[in-house]
Amino acid sequence: MEGALKEASVSEQLEYRVMDLAEARIELDQAKAAVKMELELLPELVTLQENERRARARAKDLEEQVRDLALANFEECEDRKPMKEVEIKTVKRLEYDAERALQWALTRAQFVCKLDVKAFERVAKAFPYEVRFFAELIEEPKAYIASKLDHLVDKKSE
Repeated sequence: MEGALKEASVSEQLEYRVMDLAEARIELDQAKAAVKMELELLPELVTLQENERRARARAKDLEEQVRDLALANFEECEDRKPMKEVEIKTVKRLEYDAERALQWALTRAQFVCKLDVKAFERVAKAFPYEVRFFAELIEEPKAYIASKLDHLVDKKSE
């Protein structure tokens, strides 16, 4: 097309460019309309995002309260499943002095430059007697909440 345009007369070139300009302006008008439509929705989007932020903060706060109450209930009556949707599990956490753990690792491996925390904790949990002088395996209760609680909303409105 570009080669044919060079061979055309100036008036023909002008006609082709005007047609191209007409197409470009149609594209521009469509793009402007799309932007205008999106901008009109922007205040609604901002409101929706603010609603989402508030709902997320409220859910996080309530999850903390549920976990705290579940743990308090467990301490009071040792009930590991106070509700179908809430369960208390015991998790094992390793508490240790990192410097002593590194020294321990250095005595057992020739090429240790820094402590591989995950590997150390795996070994320490599997062989606690190996690290008993500087590490302690602590078992503590942790509350877990079911991810789907929709069925309880119907119950609350009854």
